[in-house]
Amino acid sequence: SDEDISIHVRQGRVHEFNRVLQLECDSHGITFDSTFSEMVDSHTEILKPDFQDVSPYNIHVVWETTILLWLERWPWLQRYTEPGFQQKIQSTWEEYVRTKPWAEGTHAAANIGIGEVFNIAGTET
Repeated sequence: SDEDISIHVRQGRVHEFNRVLQLECDSHGITFDSTFSEMVDSHTEILKPDFQDVSPYNIHVVWETTILLWLERWPWLQRYTEPGFQQKIQSTWEEYVRTKPWAEGTHAAANIGIGEVFNIAGTET
């Protein structure tokens, strides 16, 4: 239905999933932490441009910028990255964009590089 595809209904499912996930984490003594507020505009509930695909048909987040957000948010994750990690995800992102020459949108990283989207320092190990 048209209502089912509305952004507020879709994000409502995300909120419900996160609520249940938090309850489950709490019941097992695990800390729940979400990056939803960093990734989604609080007024429109639309994914922020740094996480949007260049294709308007893709509803999934750009994984490269998402992982960089996680590394910024949870610095302990950096110890699990390989040397040259930021350059590797820059390459995968550029390779992916080349597969979408018809895309109408551009991504912030097209001009400044994937690592500079958040101006991440210390993501190299």
